[in-house]
Amino acid sequence: MIYHGIANVSAIGCFDNVKYLTAFVAEERKNRICKFLRDEDKIRSLTAELLLRHMLSVIYGTNASEIRFGADKYGKPYLTGSKLKFNISHSGDYVACAVGDSDMGIDVEKISKEELPEVYNVFAPSEIEMINALPQNMQADLFYRIWTLKESYVKKTGDGLHRPFDSFSFDLTGDSICLKDSGKAGSENAFFNKKLDGRYWYSVCFPSYERIEGIIEYDIFRLIDAFR
Repeated sequence: MIYHGIANVSAIGCFDNVKYLTAFVAEERKNRICKFLRDEDKIRSLTAELLLRHMLSVIYGTNASEIRFGADKYGKPYLTGSKLKFNISHSGDYVACAVGDSDMGIDVEKISKEELPEVYNVFAPSEIEMINALPQNMQADLFYRIWTLKESYVKKTGDGLHRPFDSFSFDLTGDSICLKDSGKAGSENAFFNKKLDGRYWYSVCFPSYERIEGIIEYDIFRLIDAFR
């Protein structure tokens, strides 16, 4: 089973309002937060681990304070002493987290502008063609949808930045999400894809044999209260 949740952090406002919550996160996370200059980056990073700890506690009965992390040779974090998997993402007002028994990838991206980002040329030719076939005012929306699908896929496989984005593609012309990846069976993976608030695209990639729950929406203040 795959569970995934989101929290909107826009109401926090200032990092000083939640700074005390750094006592509940790992040392590596504390160090990362200290390096950020902007309050919004600090808030998102802090909330990401709090959301993960809370979900593991509520769904699996894990003691939130006893959760420890390690990292593989590619830097991908994992839970020490547990077979459970997790993945996190954040952008703009949203922090997202997925947990479950199998590897998964999650990504949320804010549609930050109507124009196409310059990096869209890293997509596969078929995806660029699909984007260019749309009216100009709709192209950025499709770009971010495809981007989150791609990010969720490489995060699930563990390829991350090592995998060129033009080496696989998505066909979204029908009602389903069709992954095309030479040498790999697209049917091995399934996707949850949704637009949030009309301004964000959100995707989860998970094994096709797994079940996935609907999005759990966490109220940010109730999440904070869980750590008081």
